[in-house]
Amino acid sequence: MSKSVLHIVFIFSFLSAFAQQNLVPNGSFEEYYNCPLGIADFTTEAWSVPTWGTSDYFNSCNILDASVPYNFVGNQNAHNGSGYCGIGSGFEMPDPNSREYIQVELITPLEPNKDYEFSCFVSLAESSKFCIQDIGIAFSNSPIGGNYGNEISFSDTIYNLTANFLCDTVNWVELSIIFNANGGEKYLTIGQFKNVSDANFLLFNPLISSYYAYYYIDDVSLIEYEFPEIPNIFSPNSDNINDLWSIELPNGYEINIFNRWGEIIDNYLIENHNYSWDGKTEKGKDCVDGVYFYSLTKNDSKKTGFIQLVR
Repeated sequence: MSKSVLHIVFIFSFLSAFAQQNLVPNGSFEEYYNCPLGIADFTTEAWSVPTWGTSDYFNSCNILDASVPYNFVGNQNAHNGSGYCGIGSGFEMPDPNSREYIQVELITPLEPNKDYEFSCFVSLAESSKFCIQDIGIAFSNSPIGGNYGNEISFSDTIYNLTANFLCDTVNWVELSIIFNANGGEKYLTIGQFKNVSDANFLLFNPLISSYYAYYYIDDVSLIEYEFPEIPNIFSPNSDNINDLWSIELPNGYEINIFNRWGEIIDNYLIENHNYSWDGKTEKGKDCVDGVYFYSLTKNDSKKTGFIQLVR
């Protein structure tokens, strides 16, 4: 059965982003040392398993347990190409704190005070008894993990990728975040970083005999983020020429427009990738000609500027 892609968080692809390098090597898991032989045979190039967790690599070259689309935990076509990875987290006996991760060394270290855009696609495997809210990423200067199978204890830069429970077994769900780097981060680790007592999880299918939530992961990307060019003048005079101040940004950005006295004229949280201001207040009153100011904020990313309104 063909499965469509559902975008929970959609990052608008600006033209500049296409020219930027993905800092994650083998982000779509197409390259491998050997075709995986079966369960826990993690043979994809560049990536590693940083703990005793038994993370998996799936590819259509395998015809049994580690195949694509059918494998030992479910059925999912690759989001791109013919391979993807899989990680599980346990939430009840016999192993309620088992955690699996995947880790990769970035092509270049992150630069200080620079904004980066991370994204990946995930899908819950059909054999999962639970679904979770806490898939996260960690950036570190050196590899993290160790000789254990429970959660990685890491107190520095961890980002949770969603406020929603990830319970979709049909679609690939895109997760993304824009963040500001401390500088020097060289390793990326993906997984569930919380103990069962702190984790956010739901009973997804009580009829399933498993004790875990298991997620397929594909198309991991990390690029430098650049704001698009933002217009600074418009003329809302109803002549159908430049009547709106319009911008396109990733979902989740908060936009505030202020007058010269710092009073908020309009406030908006981007949910459909774009925003347009018609030169009116939130109560529908026409704003007078003059200079207005905007701020765009999301997580650690912020941009400010001015707008010239000319009727």
